[in-house]
Amino acid sequence: MYTYVPSSFKKGNPVVVALHHCAGTAPGYFHEYPDWPKMADSKGFMLIYASSPGGTGGCWDVSSKASLKHQGGGDSETIVEMVKYAVQKYGCSEKAFVVGHSSGAMLTQVLGTTYPDVFVAGSAYSGVPSGCFSTEKAQGADWNATCTGGTLNESPEYWVQQGKNTFPGYSGDYPRMMLVHGRQDQVINFNDHREAVKQWCGLHDLNPDQPSKKNTLPGESNYEVSVYGPNQVLAISAQGVTHQNPLKIDLTMQFFGI
Repeated sequence: MYTYVPSSFKKGNPVVVALHHCAGTAPGYFHEYPDWPKMADSKGFMLIYASSPGGTGGCWDVSSKASLKHQGGGDSETIVEMVKYAVQKYGCSEKAFVVGHSSGAMLTQVLGTTYPDVFVAGSAYSGVPSGCFSTEKAQGADWNATCTGGTLNESPEYWVQQGKNTFPGYSGDYPRMMLVHGRQDQVINFNDHREAVKQWCGLHDLNPDQPSKKNTLPGESNYEVSVYGPNQVLAISAQGVTHQNPLKIDLTMQFFGI
Protein backbone atom coordinates (compact mmCIF):
# COMPACT_ATOMS: atom_id res chain seq x y z
CA MET A 1 0.00 0.00 0.00
CA TYR A 2 1.35 3.40 -1.07
CA THR A 3 -0.43 6.68 -0.49
CA TYR A 4 -0.35 10.16 -1.96
CA VAL A 5 -1.80 12.73 0.43
CA PRO A 6 -1.62 16.25 -1.02
CA SER A 7 -1.24 19.34 1.17
CA SER A 8 -4.74 20.33 -0.01
CA PHE A 9 -6.26 17.22 1.58
CA LYS A 10 -8.67 17.77 4.50
CA LYS A 11 -10.39 15.25 6.74
CA GLY A 12 -13.57 13.96 5.16
CA ASN A 13 -12.25 14.40 1.61
CA PRO A 14 -12.54 11.49 -0.84
CA VAL A 15 -10.05 8.70 -1.44
CA VAL A 16 -9.35 7.23 -4.88
CA VAL A 17 -7.81 3.75 -5.17
CA ALA A 18 -5.59 3.28 -8.26
CA LEU A 19 -4.99 -0.28 -9.50
CA HIS A 20 -2.23 -1.20 -11.95
CA HIS A 21 -2.25 -3.61 -14.89
CA CYS A 22 -0.51 -7.02 -15.01
CA ALA A 23 3.25 -6.76 -14.47
CA GLY A 24 2.69 -3.35 -12.92
CA THR A 25 3.37 -1.94 -9.46
CA ALA A 26 1.99 0.84 -7.31
CA PRO A 27 5.05 3.11 -7.86
CA GLY A 28 4.94 2.26 -11.55
CA TYR A 29 1.30 3.30 -11.84
CA PHE A 30 2.10 6.54 -10.02
CA HIS A 31 4.73 7.42 -12.61
CA GLU A 32 2.67 6.22 -15.59
CA TYR A 33 -0.08 8.71 -14.88
CA PRO A 34 1.44 11.86 -13.33
CA ASP A 35 -1.84 13.71 -13.89
CA TRP A 36 -3.41 11.75 -11.04
CA PRO A 37 -1.30 13.34 -8.25
CA LYS A 38 -1.69 16.70 -10.01
CA MET A 39 -5.46 16.24 -9.93
CA ALA A 40 -5.26 15.23 -6.27
CA ASP A 41 -3.33 18.44 -5.54
CA SER A 42 -6.03 20.45 -7.28
CA LYS A 43 -9.09 18.66 -5.89
CA GLY A 44 -7.82 17.76 -2.42
CA PHE A 45 -8.49 14.01 -2.48
CA MET A 46 -5.99 11.36 -1.42
CA LEU A 47 -4.77 8.44 -3.51
CA ILE A 48 -4.10 4.85 -2.55
CA TYR A 49 -1.76 2.99 -4.90
CA ALA A 50 -1.83 -0.76 -4.36
CA SER A 51 0.72 -3.31 -5.58
CA SER A 52 -0.39 -6.81 -6.52
CA PRO A 53 1.09 -9.54 -4.28
CA GLY A 54 2.06 -11.50 -7.37
CA GLY A 55 0.34 -14.45 -9.01
CA THR A 56 0.12 -14.79 -12.77
CA GLY A 57 2.45 -12.15 -14.19
CA GLY A 58 1.80 -9.75 -11.33
CA CYS A 59 -1.92 -9.69 -12.09
CA TRP A 60 -4.60 -9.15 -9.47
CA ASP A 61 -6.61 -12.09 -8.18
CA VAL A 62 -10.02 -11.66 -9.80
CA SER A 63 -10.63 -15.37 -10.31
CA SER A 64 -10.48 -17.26 -7.01
CA LYS A 65 -13.31 -18.03 -4.60
CA ALA A 66 -11.53 -15.91 -1.98
CA SER A 67 -11.37 -12.73 -4.05
CA LEU A 68 -14.84 -13.20 -5.56
CA LYS A 69 -16.47 -13.21 -2.14
CA HIS A 70 -17.30 -10.45 0.34
CA GLN A 71 -14.83 -10.83 3.22
CA GLY A 72 -13.37 -13.87 1.49
CA GLY A 73 -9.75 -12.98 2.26
CA GLY A 74 -8.54 -12.39 -1.32
CA ASP A 75 -7.15 -9.33 -3.08
CA SER A 76 -10.55 -7.63 -3.03
CA GLU A 77 -10.66 -7.68 0.77
CA THR A 78 -7.03 -6.54 0.95
CA ILE A 79 -7.91 -3.38 -1.01
CA VAL A 80 -10.85 -2.68 1.29
CA GLU A 81 -8.57 -3.06 4.32
CA MET A 82 -6.33 -0.39 2.77
CA VAL A 83 -9.33 1.94 2.50
CA LYS A 84 -10.26 1.27 6.14
CA TYR A 85 -6.69 1.99 7.20
CA ALA A 86 -6.71 5.27 5.26
CA VAL A 87 -9.98 6.25 6.95
CA GLN A 88 -8.44 5.64 10.38
CA LYS A 89 -5.04 7.24 9.71
CA TYR A 90 -5.94 10.17 7.44
CA GLY A 91 -9.63 10.70 8.10
CA CYS A 92 -10.72 10.38 4.48
CA SER A 93 -14.32 9.60 3.57
CA GLU A 94 -15.45 6.03 4.15
CA LYS A 95 -17.02 6.06 0.69
CA ALA A 96 -14.22 5.38 -1.80
CA PHE A 97 -13.66 5.56 -5.56
CA VAL A 98 -11.57 3.13 -7.63
CA VAL A 99 -9.89 3.26 -11.04
CA GLY A 100 -7.84 0.63 -12.85
CA HIS A 101 -6.47 -0.54 -16.18
CA SER A 102 -6.55 -4.11 -17.53
CA SER A 103 -6.14 -6.41 -14.51
CA GLY A 104 -6.77 -3.35 -12.33
CA ALA A 105 -9.97 -2.71 -14.29
CA MET A 106 -11.05 -6.28 -13.64
CA LEU A 107 -10.49 -5.78 -9.91
CA THR A 108 -12.33 -2.45 -10.10
CA GLN A 109 -15.43 -4.30 -11.25
CA VAL A 110 -14.93 -7.09 -8.71
CA LEU A 111 -14.69 -4.52 -5.92
CA GLY A 112 -17.92 -2.96 -7.16
CA THR A 113 -19.86 -6.17 -6.55
CA THR A 114 -18.01 -7.61 -3.54
CA TYR A 115 -17.90 -4.31 -1.63
CA PRO A 116 -20.73 -2.12 -2.97
CA ASP A 117 -21.05 -0.73 0.55
CA VAL A 118 -17.53 0.75 0.32
CA PHE A 119 -17.24 2.12 -3.23
CA VAL A 120 -19.32 4.96 -4.62
CA ALA A 121 -18.08 4.65 -8.21
CA GLY A 122 -15.49 2.91 -10.33
CA SER A 123 -13.75 3.56 -13.63
CA ALA A 124 -12.55 0.47 -15.52
CA TYR A 125 -10.26 0.75 -18.55
CA SER A 126 -10.04 -2.47 -20.59
CA GLY A 127 -11.56 -4.81 -18.04
CA VAL A 128 -14.11 -7.63 -17.80
CA PRO A 129 -17.33 -8.14 -15.80
CA SER A 130 -17.14 -9.25 -12.19
CA GLY A 131 -17.11 -13.05 -12.09
CA CYS A 132 -15.99 -13.44 -15.71
CA PHE A 133 -12.53 -14.66 -14.63
CA SER A 134 -13.84 -17.19 -12.10
CA THR A 135 -11.82 -20.44 -12.02
CA GLU A 136 -13.21 -21.95 -8.79
CA LYS A 137 -9.67 -21.99 -7.36
CA ALA A 138 -9.63 -21.44 -3.60
CA GLN A 139 -7.17 -18.54 -3.62
CA GLY A 140 -4.62 -16.91 -5.92
CA ALA A 141 -4.58 -15.30 -9.35
CA ASP A 142 -5.21 -17.25 -12.53
CA TRP A 143 -5.68 -16.31 -16.19
CA ASN A 144 -9.01 -17.16 -17.83
CA ALA A 145 -8.63 -17.31 -21.62
CA THR A 146 -12.32 -18.11 -22.08
CA CYS A 147 -13.18 -14.73 -20.59
CA THR A 148 -10.51 -12.69 -22.34
CA GLY A 149 -11.21 -14.40 -25.66
CA GLY A 150 -14.59 -12.72 -25.88
CA THR A 151 -16.53 -15.92 -26.54
CA LEU A 152 -19.04 -15.33 -23.74
CA ASN A 153 -22.40 -13.92 -24.76
CA GLU A 154 -24.64 -14.14 -21.71
CA SER A 155 -27.86 -12.44 -20.67
CA PRO A 156 -27.97 -9.41 -18.36
CA GLU A 157 -29.64 -11.66 -15.80
CA TYR A 158 -26.67 -14.04 -15.90
CA TRP A 159 -24.18 -11.25 -15.28
CA VAL A 160 -26.28 -9.70 -12.54
CA GLN A 161 -26.31 -13.05 -10.76
CA GLN A 162 -22.54 -13.39 -11.15
CA GLY A 163 -22.19 -10.02 -9.47
CA LYS A 164 -24.66 -10.75 -6.68
CA ASN A 165 -23.02 -14.11 -5.96
CA THR A 166 -19.98 -12.22 -4.65
CA PHE A 167 -22.03 -10.67 -1.82
CA PRO A 168 -25.10 -12.82 -1.14
CA GLY A 169 -27.86 -11.08 0.78
CA TYR A 170 -26.76 -7.55 -0.11
CA SER A 171 -29.79 -5.44 -0.98
CA GLY A 172 -28.37 -1.91 -1.22
CA ASP A 173 -27.26 0.18 -4.16
CA TYR A 174 -24.33 -0.74 -6.38
CA PRO A 175 -21.61 1.76 -7.33
CA ARG A 176 -21.84 3.72 -10.55
CA MET A 177 -19.48 2.33 -13.16
CA MET A 178 -17.56 3.89 -16.04
CA LEU A 179 -16.41 1.35 -18.65
CA VAL A 180 -13.87 2.31 -21.32
CA HIS A 181 -12.65 -0.18 -23.92
CA GLY A 182 -10.78 -0.08 -27.23
CA ARG A 183 -12.49 -1.86 -30.10
CA GLN A 184 -9.11 -3.13 -31.32
CA ASP A 185 -8.03 -4.48 -27.93
CA GLN A 186 -5.68 -7.37 -28.70
CA VAL A 187 -5.47 -8.68 -25.09
CA ILE A 188 -9.02 -8.47 -23.73
CA ASN A 189 -11.62 -8.87 -26.44
CA PHE A 190 -13.97 -5.92 -26.94
CA ASN A 191 -16.93 -8.25 -26.42
CA ASP A 192 -16.06 -8.24 -22.70
CA HIS A 193 -17.02 -4.56 -22.73
CA ARG A 194 -20.49 -5.45 -24.03
CA GLU A 195 -20.86 -8.11 -21.34
CA ALA A 196 -19.75 -5.63 -18.64
CA VAL A 197 -22.35 -3.13 -19.85
CA LYS A 198 -24.98 -5.84 -19.42
CA GLN A 199 -23.82 -6.52 -15.86
CA TRP A 200 -23.68 -2.96 -14.62
CA CYS A 201 -26.88 -1.89 -16.34
CA GLY A 202 -28.58 -4.93 -14.85
CA LEU A 203 -27.30 -4.17 -11.35
CA HIS A 204 -28.86 -0.71 -11.73
CA ASP A 205 -32.11 -2.04 -13.22
CA LEU A 206 -31.34 -0.43 -16.57
CA ASN A 207 -31.70 -1.82 -20.09
CA PRO A 208 -28.24 -2.24 -21.72
CA ASP A 209 -29.87 -1.85 -25.14
CA GLN A 210 -31.43 1.50 -24.31
CA PRO A 211 -28.95 4.23 -23.31
CA SER A 212 -30.52 7.47 -22.13
CA LYS A 213 -28.22 9.33 -24.51
CA LYS A 214 -25.32 8.79 -26.90
CA ASN A 215 -22.63 11.15 -28.14
CA THR A 216 -18.95 11.31 -29.03
CA LEU A 217 -16.18 12.94 -27.04
CA PRO A 218 -15.41 16.53 -28.09
CA GLY A 219 -12.59 16.46 -30.62
CA GLU A 220 -12.41 12.65 -30.52
CA SER A 221 -15.19 11.31 -32.71
CA ASN A 222 -13.77 7.78 -32.44
CA TYR A 223 -14.90 7.68 -28.79
CA GLU A 224 -18.59 6.76 -28.62
CA VAL A 225 -20.21 7.48 -25.27
CA SER A 226 -23.39 5.77 -24.04
CA VAL A 227 -25.01 7.04 -20.85
CA TYR A 228 -27.43 4.78 -18.97
CA GLY A 229 -29.92 6.21 -16.52
CA PRO A 230 -29.09 9.61 -15.02
CA ASN A 231 -25.40 8.59 -14.95
CA GLN A 232 -25.20 5.20 -13.25
CA VAL A 233 -23.34 3.55 -16.12
CA LEU A 234 -21.07 5.31 -18.61
CA ALA A 235 -19.95 3.03 -21.45
CA ILE A 236 -17.28 4.30 -23.84
CA SER A 237 -16.07 2.38 -26.89
CA ALA A 238 -13.01 3.64 -28.75
CA GLN A 239 -12.53 2.90 -32.44
CA GLY A 240 -8.88 2.36 -33.38
CA VAL A 241 -7.78 1.99 -29.74
CA THR A 242 -5.94 -1.15 -28.59
CA HIS A 243 -5.29 -2.49 -25.09
CA GLN A 244 -3.12 0.60 -24.52
CA ASN A 245 -6.28 2.44 -23.58
CA PRO A 246 -5.34 6.04 -22.63
CA LEU A 247 -6.71 7.21 -19.32
CA LYS A 248 -9.24 10.04 -19.49
CA ILE A 249 -8.59 11.61 -16.09
CA ASP A 250 -10.80 14.69 -16.54
CA LEU A 251 -13.69 12.53 -17.71
CA THR A 252 -13.13 10.08 -14.85
CA MET A 253 -13.18 12.92 -12.32
CA GLN A 254 -16.35 14.28 -13.88
CA PHE A 255 -17.98 10.87 -13.62
CA PHE A 256 -16.86 10.44 -10.01
CA GLY A 257 -18.25 13.86 -9.18
CA ILE A 258 -15.12 14.91 -7.32
